[in-house]
Amino acid sequence: MSSHLSSISLITQVLRQSLSKLREAGNTTDQPSQPLQLRHKTAREELDVARRLEIYRREVELEEEVREVLDERQQDYEAQSKRYEKELAEWKAEHKKRVSGGKEGRKSELEMLS
Repeated sequence: MSSHLSSISLITQVLRQSLSKLREAGNTTDQPSQPLQLRHKTAREELDVARRLEIYRREVELEEEVREVLDERQQDYEAQSKRYEKELAEWKAEHKKRVSGGKEGRKSELEMLS
């Protein structure tokens, strides 16, 4: 996530520098200043770019949060799966003892069921 945020910061910085250079180039003394419409247009474009960058930054943050939650859930599922496998192995061992115990095993099994 930090690489995405640093990329966003770098892009924002470059855009701001480019816009300021364009403004400086448009406001030289030998040229008339930018028409009002053009200045509003560049300001709107700058705001639009800033909004898009903010949206992208939020999306990256949300994506990172989703990954963290999914990783936690995956770890929980893996731990639960190991517990179930252990319980199944224990049950199989008990079942094998009961079956190999013959009649005594069946009697104790019936006693457990009743």
